[in-house]
Amino acid sequence: MQTYNPSTYSWEMNPRGKYAYGTTCVKNCPEHLLKDNGACVRSCPPKKKAYKGECVPCDGPCPKSCEGVDGTDSVHSGNIAKFEGCTVIDGSITILDHGFQGFQHFFPNYTFGARYEPMHPDRLEVFSTLKEITGYINIQSSHPAFRNLSYFR
Repeated sequence: MQTYNPSTYSWEMNPRGKYAYGTTCVKNCPEHLLKDNGACVRSCPPKKKAYKGECVPCDGPCPKSCEGVDGTDSVHSGNIAKFEGCTVIDGSITILDHGFQGFQHFFPNYTFGARYEPMHPDRLEVFSTLKEITGYINIQSSHPAFRNLSYFR
């Protein structure tokens, strides 16, 4: 909680401030909640992250953890969108030729799975917000427009 100080023309911490916890005012939010704009909240709103029990503005993209693709799958037109805005990939990423060429899943019982359209390498731009991968990046692919790894800044 802050209060405006007209002498210094700035916002300062209000030692007598309280937080809205439902219909009650409390001096401190319960441990399982975060402080945000004078209220106790379960999670931070967009463009804010949790830091020391409070919601603070993100410096750049807010942290977002996403699950990688397992060893039997790779990045393709059907799953590339799930990496939008990710800063951490929990797991690994595999990029194979069929991601750029398009393909049809076949199952061991000889039935057909989903069909995926060809994907242009520019779709890999979703990885531009990535800061960490807990596993590995496996790239075994070529495409005339796939000339460098600038997508992984």
